[in-house]
Amino acid sequence: MKNMKNMSDFTTFYQRNSRAAFALGLIAISILSALFIVHQSNRSSLVWAAQSELPVGEVISQSSLRAIHVRLLENGKSYISAQEPIIGSTVTKAISAGDLIPARSLSRTPGAIDIRSVPLQVATNDLPMDLAAGERVDIYSLPLQSSGIQNTFQIAQVAEDLVVESIDSKARALGGATGVLVRMANEEVITLFAQTARSRIVLVRSAR
Repeated sequence: MKNMKNMSDFTTFYQRNSRAAFALGLIAISILSALFIVHQSNRSSLVWAAQSELPVGEVISQSSLRAIHVRLLENGKSYISAQEPIIGSTVTKAISAGDLIPARSLSRTPGAIDIRSVPLQVATNDLPMDLAAGERVDIYSLPLQSSGIQNTFQIAQVAEDLVVESIDSKARALGGATGVLVRMANEEVITLFAQTARSRIVLVRSAR
């Protein structure tokens, strides 16, 4: 009888306090979760990321950057700490908006890359109709069709991932050849013209 009474008292106590015990359990879980989040954030690193598109030759300014917390493991040294000043550096490899800035994509040497604005004349149907300044394109060289002469030129990609600086929209509206200005490294200009001489130039929006 005594055992039965003790069991009844325990059941009554449990029923009265089960909600309180459950609430205390939730509080304990919340505290442990918060501690885990704090622990994980303490292990993250504050590194530089691109606020906007950074093409080759761009000089880094304050508006180009934003600092973000990320967890970096083995590749931590590949990216630049937000404590390291990089304003004034030159972009040597294009960086997409929102991407972390790799150390190998910047140069601290003034004039590390000599960027030229290169004009191209492209037939209206040989570039995307909605192409706009700031986008990137690949350039292809196509053989010109000429009757009676065997054409030995081959289709080739002669440049890739070039930033479009401007487009002559007035010429495009008239239906003639469209003037397109692209940005590229100085040492690549002669090669581009040599590979596109007596060829048809086609601009394709870059897949990167």
